[in-house]
Parts: sequence; C-alpha cells; structure tokens
Amino acid sequence: MIVRTVAAPKLTDLVAAIMRGGGCDAHEATMVARRLVDSNLVGHDSHGVIRVGKYLEWMRLPDEGHFFGLFKSIRWYTVAEWPAIRADLDGGRPCPLGLIKVESVNPFDVGDNHQILAYGYDLDGTDLTLRLYDPNYPDRDDVTLQLSTASAHVPIPLTYTPAEDVFCFFRTPYSPRQPPAS
Repeated sequence: MIVRTVAAPKLTDLVAAIMRGGGCDAHEATMVARRLVDSNLVGHDSHGVIRVGKYLEWMRLPDEGHFFGLFKSIRWYTVAEWPAIRADLDGGRPCPLGLIKVESVNPFDVGDNHQILAYGYDLDGTDLTLRLYDPNYPDRDDVTLQLSTASAHVPIPLTYTPAEDVFCFFRTPYSPRQPPAS
C-alpha cells in the first residue's frame, strides 16, 4: 500500500481554495482550513480535512431513495443522525451540526453550507425541534430546526427558523482545542 502525505501548508492552501471557491472570504477560508489541518496534525483526523468530504458527499445525496432502498435518500441519512445527536444532548454536551444548504455536484459550492451548535431539543411524539446557536444570528435564542422523525423514507422538509433553505444536517464530532495564537 502506498501512503502519500501532503505537507501541512500545501493542504491548508488546498482546503482554503475549496472554501474560497464556495464563497468564503479569504480570511475565513484560511481560518477554517488551518483549524481543519491543525486537527489532523494533533491526531484528531475525524475532525480534520475529512469533514470537507462529508459536506461534498451530502450535497449530492438524492431527495428520494433509489434501487429498492440500496441508495438511501438524504432524508434517511438525516433521521439516522438523530440518535447520536440526542445522546450528546442528553449527556449535557452541545452538539455541532453541519447544515447542507445547497444541493450541488460542484465542489466549489461547499462554502455555501454552514455549521451550527445544537444545545437542546423538544420531542413531541415524532415531531422534533432542535434548539440552536447559529453564529450568523448570535443574539437570537429562537433559532430552531424542526422535522419529523416518523419515517426516514418519506421526504419531509426541514424547517429552519429564521427562514432559510436547509436540505439536511449531520452531526460533526468535535473536541475543544485552544485556537493557535495569531
């Protein structure tokens, strides 16, 4: 097996270019890229540049399952994330979530997606409301994401408040780390 390594500065530049291509400004793209690469460098590969791939993968998921359930729908994957999110929240840990806000096969659209933090939930039968912190709305405590967990096979839209398009979401593993000094 051949293992190829990429120097950290080159990998940082590549991830930053992907983020800039998706619409991030240069400073934000570089900060995100450094954080992801730093995660890899300290041994937290599950929190590193591999996250970019998950966003790209989920942006391409179909709205409905195909081939007798062999290919799952975006809805199936979203509902399947709920048990791990619930475990985090029930354990008193906020849960970072990746929001897929664009359906696209263009890797440069990855920067149109977003990351938020779930800090609580209300579950009424199968109707789920996640309580969220969204850095785009830092002074609001009414940011929510609502969906039904009744069936992963029926495409039911997500409702994001404030009103924005969100196609799906996924849990992003996270470990706190002090940011590097500038």
